[in-house]
Amino acid sequence: MLNWDSLTTVRLLVLHLLGLCLIFINSQAWSADSMPKHRIISLAPHITELVYSAGAGQYLVGVSDYSDYPNQVKQLPSVGNSHAINIEAILALKPDLIIAWDSSIRPQDIAKLRSLGLNLWLTQIQTLQDIPKLISQIGQKA
Repeated sequence: MLNWDSLTTVRLLVLHLLGLCLIFINSQAWSADSMPKHRIISLAPHITELVYSAGAGQYLVGVSDYSDYPNQVKQLPSVGNSHAINIEAILALKPDLIIAWDSSIRPQDIAKLRSLGLNLWLTQIQTLQDIPKLISQIGQKA
């Protein structure tokens, strides 16, 4: 027969286990897409500038060949351009997110990056109104 002390112990144990289950379930609810990205590669110069505009410049670990603004991006490794990207250099940087301009990346490069399981985000700017939207989206993802 259980006494009051053992019932209290069992209740506390059950509460602790429920708490651990809730923590685990909550941690699983964060999708990979909603988790902050702290190792970002930009595959277009204007994307590099937009990453800085979003306040996420400190997360850039690699950029495209012609990224030159702001000045500190000149210190970052280049991973290629719209004609060819360096897959080995990209893999060596271990990015959480690669941001590319849909109009300037070759389909075979898209396929290769995705086949390697890399998180590739293709962006496209059609109008001036798209620029602040993209900056906001970058800020949310970074």
